[in-house]
Formats: sequence, structure tokens, C-alpha cells
Amino acid sequence: MKLRAAQVLVLCVLIALGFGTWKRNEVWHSEESLWHDVALKSPENGRGLMNYGLTLLRKGDVQGALNYFQRAATFTPNYYLLEINTAIAHGVLNHVDESETHFRRAIQLQPQDALPYFYYGRWLASRGRANECIQAEKISITLNPALVDARYVLMQAYFDQAQWGALRELAKDTLQLVPNDKTTLAYLMHSENQQPVISNAGKYAGSQPTPETYLSLSLSYYRAGRYQDCIEAARKALHLKPDYAEAYNNIAAGYQAMSQWDPAIDAARKALRLKPEFTLARNNLAWSLQQKRLNKK
Repeated sequence: MKLRAAQVLVLCVLIALGFGTWKRNEVWHSEESLWHDVALKSPENGRGLMNYGLTLLRKGDVQGALNYFQRAATFTPNYYLLEINTAIAHGVLNHVDESETHFRRAIQLQPQDALPYFYYGRWLASRGRANECIQAEKISITLNPALVDARYVLMQAYFDQAQWGALRELAKDTLQLVPNDKTTLAYLMHSENQQPVISNAGKYAGSQPTPETYLSLSLSYYRAGRYQDCIEAARKALHLKPDYAEAYNNIAAGYQAMSQWDPAIDAARKALRLKPEFTLARNNLAWSLQQKRLNKK
């Protein structure tokens, strides 16, 4: 009788162990069930809540993901990756203001990390804000030169803005990191096929020397990465039209591209005095002031 009781006890233990193993396998068989289990058992674990939200985001349940991100923020309010993910979810839902607010807070929380700038730049590109995208991705690459995805976003922005010189230099630099990369080689080919445009712009400005043709030539030089030539062509436009705000802005952009912040700031301010609502000049001024501050640290 004692033997039978012992056998029954052992059998019950085995059944219990087997049930426990089955439940663990059920929970751990997928990332989603793993983090769902964490969210249920540790409802105050902010990172666990965020990770479960990410599994929902990948499935396309954006509102569900956002709900978990918002719950996570109660317990980890200063976690920059949570801010990035929250911004991405708002972006998918086309909540523009909310998305930008969370991207900017991620940068504020972790200004020396490349990821907040990368994801913010990618979002800016999706909103058609190419110049701001370029600025964000340049910072991202400065902080982490090996972040190839940031390089792809920046190359596409340069391509969209027809900044062929900048595109060519970035593509060549990227090929040092990832030799024979097909995407980068395609961008490089596009950049090198644009040289006749500069020659034609130069001939046209020579035959039709107006402020507008010199400004167009200045832009062509800028896109080709010939920044000093860009500045000189813009100065020729100013010689013919001294109140030409766009020419001052091109000068600012040229100096900015060469990291000469003081003359860039001076030229942008002159453009704004002539045209106070000039968004490009305002953005160039803000960027140059920011970079000047950063380079002093």
C-alpha cells in the first residue's frame, strides 16, 4: 500500500513537471508570447511592456503597440529607446506633432547616441523635410560612422535634392566600409553622371550673365560639392543684385558645407534681414549656430 502511494506521488510529480515544461514552451515559443508573459507577470516592468509593444507593432497592431508604450512610460519615463518607438508608432498613425515631440525628446535624453538622429532623420524624409533630414543623418553618421542605414537615408536625401557632389563623397566613403555594396554603387553611378549639368550651367551663365543664371550656377556648384565655386558664383549674383537674399543663402550653405561656421552665420543673417520669412536661410542659420556651439565643447 505504501509502495502504491509512493508510485502515485511520483506520478503526480512527473505530471506536474511535464505540465510546467509544456507551459514554458507555450510561453517561450515566440518572442510575442515571451514578452506578453513578462507584461502580465511584471506589469510595472517598463522595458518588458515596451518589448511586447514592439511585437504588436511588427504585427501591424499600431494602436495596441502605442498603448503598451504609453503604459511603459509610466515606469520608464526617461528611456530614449521608448521615446523612439513611441515616435515611430505615432508616425505610422500620422500623428505628426506627437511623433516629432517624442523624436526630439529621444535626442534630448541621449544626444550622443546615433539612433535618435537616424530615426528622426528617416521620419523627416518621409515628411518631405529633406534639409532637416540631411542635418539629422549627418549627426547620426558623425556619432556612429558604421551605421550604414543612416548612410542610405542620407544618400537618398542627397539624391532627392540633386546634391551630386555630397552624394558622390558619401558614396565613396561608404564603400570604404562596405566594399561593392550594390545600393551605394548605384548612388555613386548617379552622382557621376551629372557632371554635364554643371558645364551647361556655366556656359549659360557666361552667355546670359544675370543674377538668376549666376544663382543657378551657384546651386549647380553646390550640388557638385564645389563649395568655393558655389560661393563665388553667388557673389557674382550679388554684384548684379545686392539685395538678393537667395544668393546670401547659397553663400551660407557653401560655407556651412566647409564647416566654416562664422561666415556661414553672417551670410544667413544677411539673407534673413533681406527676407525675414526665408525658411531655408533660417534653417541654415540654426544649423550653423548649433554646430558652432558643439565644436566649442
